[in-house]
Amino acid sequence: MLLGVGDVKAQEFPLLPLYYEIKNAPFLDVTDLAVEGIYNTYSSYLMNPDGTGKPAASSLNLILNVDLLKYLFIESRIISMTDDDQFRKVGLEYKTGIHLGPYIDIFYAHLSHHVLEQTSNNRFDQYDGFGFRINFIKKRKD
Repeated sequence: MLLGVGDVKAQEFPLLPLYYEIKNAPFLDVTDLAVEGIYNTYSSYLMNPDGTGKPAASSLNLILNVDLLKYLFIESRIISMTDDDQFRKVGLEYKTGIHLGPYIDIFYAHLSHHVLEQTSNNRFDQYDGFGFRINFIKKRKD
């Protein structure tokens, strides 16, 4: 079953042939493909420094994680945040790196968030950096 849609035909779901091409590629392993929705129960995010503005009500994110040639990986999220009226923030977060065995990864990380139609001191948050990760539990196909 794909995305909870059951047994669908390609004409009913036009991305289905692309999904099977990606799924069966010998050098590419899509480990995660998801849409994530979050309804905030509390948030001061997107408020102006003077206390005006609307708090963020929800966010909608696209997540795509891919392993390439068994040793390379890309973890990415396209993020958005809304108040009750419209999208107020969009951004891209990703890590790309190398698996140095089953438990250690080194990576380059990028984060950029862009606040839309809002006046604040940090309208275009961004960082780039290098890092490492120690995986205590990691399930991988070998």
